[in-house]
Amino acid sequence: LLQKLITSCISFVIFAIKTLERIVIHSGIRMSNWKNNCKTDLSGVTALVTGASNGIGLETTLALAKLGCKVIMGCRNLEKAELVKKEMIEKSEEKISEDLLVVKCLDLKSKDSIKKFSDDVHQSVDKIQILVNNAGVCSSDKRISDDGFEMTFAVNHLGHFYLTFLLMDILQKSGDDVRIINVSSDAYKMGELIMDDLNLERRGYSYIKSYAHSKLANVLFTKQLTEKYADDKNLKFYSLHPGVVATDLNRDSAFGRFMTKIFKFTMKSSESGAYTTLYCALSNDSLTNGGYFVDCKEASLKDRGKNMEVAGKLWATSCEMMGIDW
Repeated sequence: LLQKLITSCISFVIFAIKTLERIVIHSGIRMSNWKNNCKTDLSGVTALVTGASNGIGLETTLALAKLGCKVIMGCRNLEKAELVKKEMIEKSEEKISEDLLVVKCLDLKSKDSIKKFSDDVHQSVDKIQILVNNAGVCSSDKRISDDGFEMTFAVNHLGHFYLTFLLMDILQKSGDDVRIINVSSDAYKMGELIMDDLNLERRGYSYIKSYAHSKLANVLFTKQLTEKYADDKNLKFYSLHPGVVATDLNRDSAFGRFMTKIFKFTMKSSESGAYTTLYCALSNDSLTNGGYFVDCKEASLKDRGKNMEVAGKLWATSCEMMGIDW
């Protein structure tokens, strides 16, 4: 246990130092340039954001709504989400119409909840031009989802995989500029996907290991989506690293909360953490389909992030785990 704690601590420190370096180098770019050559009027546009009641998801939702976008807020805690919605409307300097923010229940650890959410969305809207798969968790202790999978992988990858599958019919008929954005992390660089041990039963569980391989799954899911739908020029797929952001992502990890307090001075705010998501959602630039973005610009991926053989195996295994044919 002590060895695992030390290993996780060292990995987090290295990650934080590298991120601090990036923050210093790119701070000016991050703070000013995400709006350059971006759409400014989203009237008639519908977006769906998971994890929309806190952190990066909240700031993404707020920014989109300020531009006139209707945002479906996929949230686990409806009571909290309704309070957040009210606060956004009351405190925003720009007037936000109440009907632009639509709160719906979504628990990504439950296949049944995801299906009910999708059914509700299908009954409510006939188009979604922006899908932001944003919600995420990580935990210092191994936990199991409602469907029997390791919790971090279930929520961060499988839940969004299944949700995207269920919404693809709407996405494909939503116009000529539809964007699916998977919020990943540079932690993917430490990830390793072993298809017969995605629940970390043989290798053993650790906070860093579970999070890293779920974030690698986000990147490879994006790559495989791009390949699968290459003939549909209306669909664009992006993954991104928001930076190390001071959110409540580590709410289920005592170790994570501790490290967040120590390194908070190196971290982005939730608002600036949403900038790259917004850039991918709104930019008028010609972004590379399937690209990976950091600080509002495309970044190169390590080999593991563009391994299409592993991406294909992950797709097939995810379909099997979710009981779908896609």
